[in-house]
Amino acid sequence: MPTSPPHTQAFTSTPMKVTSRTIVTPDNPTSAPSDRRQKELIGILRGEIGRQTWQFKDARRISRILSPKRHIPGRSRDDIDGFDCTVDGPKFTTAFKEAARQLEREQWARGAYHKEKDSYDDIVKFLNSCVKAGAKALSDEALQGTWYQNLTFVKYDKVMGDGVGDAPPLKPDIGGVNDKKPALTLYWSPSDGLDKARMQLPVEVKDEWSELIAQAATYGRSLFSANPSRVFALVFGVNHRTKTLRFLLFHRGGLTTHTEFRLDTPEGRAEILRVIMTILLWSEAQHAGFISTSNDLHHLLPVSSESHTKGTVTNVIHHSDCVRGRATRVTRLTCLSPNSGDTSEVPVLPKNLEPSTTTQATVRRSPRLMKNDKAQSPSLSLPMSQPKGSRGSQGSKTDDSESVPIYPHHPRYSLKWSPPSNLNLEEGSISNGQEVILKASWQTGSRKDVEREMFKAASGAFGTPVVFCSYEGSHLDGVPISNRLLLPSPKEVENDPDLHYPLFVKDKDDGTPPLDPEVRTLCYVVFFTAGQSLTEAKSSHELCMALVHGLLGWLSYYQSGFTQRDISIGNVLLAVGNARSKRPFSITGDILSPLWPPLSLDAALHSRMKFKESETSASQIASEIMVLVGQLEIKDTFTAFVTDGDMAVNWKTYFNDERNQIKSGTPEFMSLALHRAMDQDKPYIHSPIDDIQSFFWLAVWAVLFNSRPQRRSQSELIWGQNLRSGDRGGKTDFVDALTLEAKQGHSPIGNELFPFLQDWWERQRKLAMDWHGNVVAEAAKIPEHEVDNIRSFYLHHFHLYALRGVKEFLDLVVRDRETLKACGDQGLW
Repeated sequence: MPTSPPHTQAFTSTPMKVTSRTIVTPDNPTSAPSDRRQKELIGILRGEIGRQTWQFKDARRISRILSPKRHIPGRSRDDIDGFDCTVDGPKFTTAFKEAARQLEREQWARGAYHKEKDSYDDIVKFLNSCVKAGAKALSDEALQGTWYQNLTFVKYDKVMGDGVGDAPPLKPDIGGVNDKKPALTLYWSPSDGLDKARMQLPVEVKDEWSELIAQAATYGRSLFSANPSRVFALVFGVNHRTKTLRFLLFHRGGLTTHTEFRLDTPEGRAEILRVIMTILLWSEAQHAGFISTSNDLHHLLPVSSESHTKGTVTNVIHHSDCVRGRATRVTRLTCLSPNSGDTSEVPVLPKNLEPSTTTQATVRRSPRLMKNDKAQSPSLSLPMSQPKGSRGSQGSKTDDSESVPIYPHHPRYSLKWSPPSNLNLEEGSISNGQEVILKASWQTGSRKDVEREMFKAASGAFGTPVVFCSYEGSHLDGVPISNRLLLPSPKEVENDPDLHYPLFVKDKDDGTPPLDPEVRTLCYVVFFTAGQSLTEAKSSHELCMALVHGLLGWLSYYQSGFTQRDISIGNVLLAVGNARSKRPFSITGDILSPLWPPLSLDAALHSRMKFKESETSASQIASEIMVLVGQLEIKDTFTAFVTDGDMAVNWKTYFNDERNQIKSGTPEFMSLALHRAMDQDKPYIHSPIDDIQSFFWLAVWAVLFNSRPQRRSQSELIWGQNLRSGDRGGKTDFVDALTLEAKQGHSPIGNELFPFLQDWWERQRKLAMDWHGNVVAEAAKIPEHEVDNIRSFYLHHFHLYALRGVKEFLDLVVRDRETLKACGDQGLW
């Protein structure tokens, strides 16, 4: 690890207006300059957090949120009043009053700060005085073994030693470090594990709150990257112009803060002191926002309602970089025997912590929010981590942007077992040395049960994993791991709309009801079916057959009543070892039953709506698929499977619930039509053809970022950078260029598969044209009040197009199977 980070890069303290993402071209083959990438990052974080920004009116609530606390039996765990908070006790109250008196014995600067940097020394002095006064007033007993025994704030104002992927390295103004003699260079996650080099509490200084908090969000993102399972990330914000301070709590549901505390009044300084003294009381990982059952290197997993096992991370298959969102993380673990007495921490090699794939947060846009969020519609693109195996090969990094990537390093606390909430054991048992896949994600209340229902409905089907268990994490006191206590309750928001802080998206005085706070819970699924990224495919034949099996797995879920709606590189995995379904692949069930035309349909309307697609039989297409399945010798063994149902919906109720009509997807893998509707905030019906096109982009990603060492053409490097940007323009540029360059000199895997992908894209394009030009256009002829007829028409064509999309891909694979087999027989590239 370098002793100091590079200093040749230009940094900007104040972001300017967000500009659109730069698409890489042969004339501009490198990533955007660091200042532009910084603006883009800030712009996307504004959009990601959106309207989920909340502020309380005094320090007492923030202090109670951050306080060590004990649940009061019989009281609600969803309400902070159901907890006995240490800061509410007489000992803390007495200590606080004494510390406030001590603090006011010092003289604080009253003059104006004409420049941001002029304020740094005074801010550092004040924060350290708060720490000193608070520690002196609190008893030695209260501070025994606390998290921040040596908390010190220092003027930093230079580049951090590590960063998130190829996002520009950050430059916090001031840093809180748990050491009296901090290192010269600080890291979000120092590889040596020393506290003296770890940035614990970053401080951002600016003269405008919106810009300040957006910049602070980049620090929150880095803290989450260092510890992905943490519940919140705390950043201090100081407005040097107004001499005010805010404590900024970033969490998976957005931002919680408070009205400004003044640095130039005794009352304001006392409020700040109260919160800092609360932080000094932290004595357990939970108090500091961490969870007891995981340190992101090791996990304690339930094997029954009474017992557990420990799993060590051997591979990070997928990681989603975000502040607000699901923050999905998929890891492969090697487990010990249940209830093993082994408490040693098995070292985790840095290479095992480098994600095979990294994507942005899944984007969600609801019809309700579309009306309210037009004030800020930044590009969906975001500087992010490079896929595993691509580091140094893309030509996108220059000397002025290199930094050590952030990984969890060196556990900061010992794991402690806490029985989970809502444990659902499915089948099997865990033995010593067994490998499992653990998927963690932060789910909203309306989504928590959907994935579980999807797995249960498709249990044992082809292309679906064997689920050992699913559960919700719990703290040591049994309280669910969520951001619930960080937020106002819906009732509080109803009574006081001013709790909503219109920071990035302004509220409108149009009678729109207050937005509900976004509560998210940490949910887990443990799979027995071991997997790895599709980028690990050893040949074109292996990759294509994995795509076939993955697409049939998607169809297995669809037949079970669910459309997945967020296909990405993180949730279609290449099976490791033998993966077998309980029964051979088949097509049965409701999707074969014709829903159109219904008997109640007006004959005149039907005559106007008739077109060829409506007369096609689902059974006919299904029969053709089964012939192709036989030609590909597919029975019950599969080489790829689909693992994720976080954004799935039951298509039987798709048109009955507005929540199901939220547009969702990971930008890199969205269909172009869905991506366009998301960019333009237009209504859109997310149909099976969007998922099927996501498989196309999944294939493109797996080719461009294949982990096997091989020479890449300049075009491939450009295509990879553009696809990784998550920008719609990058994807349209790819399919345009593919038409011209599919057969030109590329990498071995590119030469083998680009012509195939070109043919597949032409079929994808025709499928999308038929859907939007026929189905959507014809559906518009049905009167709006005939809700049942609209539903029947769409579902009928959902099923037809799901089957048609699968069939057309299998057609191509069967057509080229001998060529693909020859590629596979040649072995590694």
